[in-house]
Amino acid sequence: MLKRYKNVFFQMIEGAGLNVGDFTTKEGIAESGDPTFIIHYRPANLTFTAVNRWSDPHHFYGYYTIYAPRTWKKRATEVDYQDEGDEIDFSETKKALDTWLSDHVRTSIDEELLPDLWATVSATLVTTTSSPHSQTAHLTDEERRQLKLALATFRVRLVQTFKPNKAQLQVVSQQLDYLTAAVDRLK
Repeated sequence: MLKRYKNVFFQMIEGAGLNVGDFTTKEGIAESGDPTFIIHYRPANLTFTAVNRWSDPHHFYGYYTIYAPRTWKKRATEVDYQDEGDEIDFSETKKALDTWLSDHVRTSIDEELLPDLWATVSATLVTTTSSPHSQTAHLTDEERRQLKLALATFRVRLVQTFKPNKAQLQVVSQQLDYLTAAVDRLK
């Protein structure tokens, strides 16, 4: 693949706000004998493959893998963005890369950042059922820090959203300060 096209792919990944270091690339040969350029997103094991005819480096076809939760990924599902017989120009290949980055790479990143609330509930149920007579919660230092951060974030959003007057703000602050101090009292 011509460097001008590879460089555009690089710029698109960078422009999407993604860490280019999370991607690797390699060139190869498709079963058809045409040259390929494969972009691999390592954290989610996703690939985008651009193929161009050996006789025409300006027309492309290819495919990419879609993101699916880990339990479904026994085999990667590939989507053709253009069939081998119907080559397209580079603008369509750029659209396909943009779709792959936004719909699949970005989704995989978002998915990794989200907590699994069901797993949290399951873990909590195991803890509470194993000690039904416990009257107090046992929090780790990290959980205390997260609670304090959540209360601080709540305070900021409450002020930004409702714009309380001075008296209202004083009441809200007192109550939130009480809750913040209560976090430390939980062992």
